[in-house]
Amino acid sequence: MTTSVEIRDTKPSKFAQLRESLTTNKKRIGERSLLVATTLFMAMPAWAQSTEFQDFADKVEELAHGPFGIGISILALIIGCLVGLGRQSAAPAFLGLGIAGAFAVGPFMIKEIFSWFSGT
Repeated sequence: MTTSVEIRDTKPSKFAQLRESLTTNKKRIGERSLLVATTLFMAMPAWAQSTEFQDFADKVEELAHGPFGIGISILALIIGCLVGLGRQSAAPAFLGLGIAGAFAVGPFMIKEIFSWFSGT
């Protein structure tokens, strides 16, 4: 006695279609982000040459090193620690520490990058 096996042409499920769509979109977004970052990086020397940028750079440094930056740094550290305790994970605490570090070091790095491009 022989049994025949039916071979059906099946369509992928809705979940598989959604997953494939998200993967494709994620790849496209990554490519676009890289293009935008490259374009901005190529335009940086032009920004660094203008005197208008110096006012902006001074304002960013003043904001980040002033009471606003210090307050945001401390707040990020406290919220990160509290969320870390609530979730029993160290990741939020490290994120808060990273934000605090970014406010401490970020303006200096921005200033150095633009002074490097401007040649001063």
